[in-house]
Amino acid sequence: MYEADLNYVHAPKTPMSANMDDTMFYSQGWIWQETKYGPLVWHSGAVGGYHNHIAYSPKEKVGIVTLTNNVQSSFSDAMFYQFFSMYFGDTGADFSGEFLKAKIAENAAAVTTEPAFPAGAHPVLPLPAYTGTYTNTPYETAIVSVQDGNLTVTMGPAQQKLLLVQGNGNVFLVSGTHGQKQVTFDVDKDNNVKRMTLTFGSVTPVFTRA
Repeated sequence: MYEADLNYVHAPKTPMSANMDDTMFYSQGWIWQETKYGPLVWHSGAVGGYHNHIAYSPKEKVGIVTLTNNVQSSFSDAMFYQFFSMYFGDTGADFSGEFLKAKIAENAAAVTTEPAFPAGAHPVLPLPAYTGTYTNTPYETAIVSVQDGNLTVTMGPAQQKLLLVQGNGNVFLVSGTHGQKQVTFDVDKDNNVKRMTLTFGSVTPVFTRA
């Protein structure tokens, strides 16, 4: 990565970016962040129940990789800041605690009611018709089943379970995401379910029914 390439889009601020300066740029799949310790190159991401972070100091030639099996946790991001602050001698910061406080505040402010479809909305097919095994190469296997009158999707090596809110047509909402995540089933003219698409923001993996 060359500094001349860093003229694209400013990366979003993180909860603790103010502690390390917040001049950040996105380029070539990485985030370049100017800090009081010098530039840091990093990226984080979450998929299939996992949340991970990789970061590197070009100046010091030292880096850290944090792998976690909790997609809801910001622990791997906190460890990025904690590691480099301690490496450069700043031992007084508690980034893990700060991230935790921010997460607790975020959860407290979130709307707790589940999203709902309009009155009278219902699936096209009986719920058992959607059940079965679905496959996608990167995500591996997803199992759709009925639990307590609702559909669930269990997927990935971590066996992450998603509870689906009763849908309208062949579209279901993922419980706990306030309508931000959806699952759509593709049905042919004979009412046979062929595919399942997960819409998680810009990520839309398609699973084929086995």
